[in-house]
Amino acid sequence: MPTLITDGDWIEHHNAEWLALNLSQYECIWAEFVGNSGDNSPNPSRSLRPEYADKYALFVQHHYTLAVAVIRMREVGDRLDQRTLEPVVTTLTPAHFLDDVDQYFMFMAYVGNAVDQLLKMDELLKANLGTQAKLQAFYDYRHTVVHGPRVPLRTDHFQLYVPPLAGTNARPGEWQGRVVWGSVPGENFIPLTTYCRDVLASFLGPANILLGGIRGALDNWFFLAVLNPPPLNLQTVRQFEQPAKIEESWKDRGLSGQAFLPRHPYDEPRE
Repeated sequence: MPTLITDGDWIEHHNAEWLALNLSQYECIWAEFVGNSGDNSPNPSRSLRPEYADKYALFVQHHYTLAVAVIRMREVGDRLDQRTLEPVVTTLTPAHFLDDVDQYFMFMAYVGNAVDQLLKMDELLKANLGTQAKLQAFYDYRHTVVHGPRVPLRTDHFQLYVPPLAGTNARPGEWQGRVVWGSVPGENFIPLTTYCRDVLASFLGPANILLGGIRGALDNWFFLAVLNPPPLNLQTVRQFEQPAKIEESWKDRGLSGQAFLPRHPYDEPRE
């Protein structure tokens, strides 16, 4: 079976280990249903009926775009970390300040882009995974930063600080774009690099669970889409069981799948 590290395109190859650790279902879907024909185009292991070709191509586009979005989210965190971890931390100049603001804006744009790709895959396969409800908080963050007034910012002369963003129902001390800047207490502000890391970490858990459901839906969809499908064996059809299996794997590690579906990443831990 192909692997990202040996058969992925340039981006997938260089990020294969990170994807395996943080979004493992991406490679499972890629290896089973996408592949690489050798010129960075899909090479599905089964021939598709012509009427399904466009839908399959759209799915591949959304699947790949999701990977690029989460990789870029991680790279924004890397870039923000790089300056704060330098042996001699430089003073935050106006140029540094504006660059950090741009990185924050780009990070949140990629959050929204990643959510959109999961929504599109769910809709395309009619998987009915409840993706919008499960990821709504992340889309709210993106909407606040991209479409609202500029988020209030603070500095300590070395790095940028941001307030936690509100989801659908704002709590005191969160920024929601409909209140004055001074309404957020100073002690609520968080280093931008920390906040971006925490948002990414809290997104990857539910994204991986949803990809498991998409994988099951895709498996069933291929029974309709391929030419000369193999005999249907009801014992081997996933029947959308994958999310439950993935959630069980988190429980084995002392976690709950619900722990990865916060209204925002600074919610209190759930019982």
